[in-house]
Amino acid sequence: QYKTATLATGDFAGFHLTSTLTPTMKSHLTYVQIEENLEGTHSGVGQYGFGNDWAFIASAEYTPIKGLDVRPIYSVAVLEGTTNANTRFNRGGVTNTQTVFRPNDIEDRHTFGVDARYRAGNFFLDPTILWQLGTRMHQVVQNSAWGTKDPAGTTARPSLNAWLVDVRGGYRMGPLLLEAMGMYTTGNNARDNLNKNVNYYHALDTDSSYYAAGWSAIWGLGVDYYKALFQTGAGAAQGVNLTNNIGYNIYGRAQVGVRGTYSVTPALDLRGVVTPAWTAEEVDIDSYGTTGATPAAGPTAQPNLTGDGKVEGQSRYLGTEILGGFTWLFAPGLTFDYEIAYLFAGGALDRRIIKTGGPTRVEAEDAFITTARVRYAF
Repeated sequence: QYKTATLATGDFAGFHLTSTLTPTMKSHLTYVQIEENLEGTHSGVGQYGFGNDWAFIASAEYTPIKGLDVRPIYSVAVLEGTTNANTRFNRGGVTNTQTVFRPNDIEDRHTFGVDARYRAGNFFLDPTILWQLGTRMHQVVQNSAWGTKDPAGTTARPSLNAWLVDVRGGYRMGPLLLEAMGMYTTGNNARDNLNKNVNYYHALDTDSSYYAAGWSAIWGLGVDYYKALFQTGAGAAQGVNLTNNIGYNIYGRAQVGVRGTYSVTPALDLRGVVTPAWTAEEVDIDSYGTTGATPAAGPTAQPNLTGDGKVEGQSRYLGTEILGGFTWLFAPGLTFDYEIAYLFAGGALDRRIIKTGGPTRVEAEDAFITTARVRYAF
């Protein structure tokens, strides 16, 4: 694709074929071997092996006029049983209890869309629209406190229906480049039965690079390629890894950003970014309970037994990140990058935990990161 990490970006087995049909048209065919049953077993799954999971991506690149490239895209993915979390993060049930995928459970996922880019002098615009639909099979999980209306152990066949829209553009005025972006991906609300409908978007593999490349150091990967917010540990396992899963857990995501880059010299660029983020559907903060004194890193499988006793959303606002930094090419092949970023945490990141004396709401603390990197390219 023209834009990194909205559908498939990263390291996977397969092949890619590009054919130039005319001076203004190309075709692209990509086969992805996501997992292979001969690889062995998933950790903790025992006798259940990897499924023969694969995907096929087809696109046609067309240049109708000078400066405009349009690329319609179609992808089909067939997933057997438990699948790599980069391709399908595991959520399910009314209370978001993790779903059980058995070896013979099949998911057929179809993604339709268009990627485009437009260049006219100092102006550029890069829109991406993807629509995802299909069907999934999994075993129903019955929660003792809330439960679903579906008997435990039976087979659920939810339908998939999700959207991702990502538009970025900019204009250069001499040494100053001004850019803006907006993205939206659908989600499920707190009371949705995920045994019936799944409305949150899945990429095949983003290689942890969605919303990276200078747009963020906390929401996405910064210059150090280290960790974005919730990228590892329990948060990533619970599906709140924004760089891999794009959306926030089941709740989707909406984000805007503005970025200014000023070229002091051809070798020195200064940049600043402001980027607030929300969820598409309200997050049920009270369902994030844990029996310990420390709040979980992400939504847990526990039902809402601590707050007002209701499964419902309370907040959409995730927070606002402010970033500053520079890139300095100070010698041939040697680049010095520096970034400093601060996240003003929003209410959707709050937690409720169980302490002695009863449930307690814990407000999310602000986050801060600073990074320096020297890179040698040869």
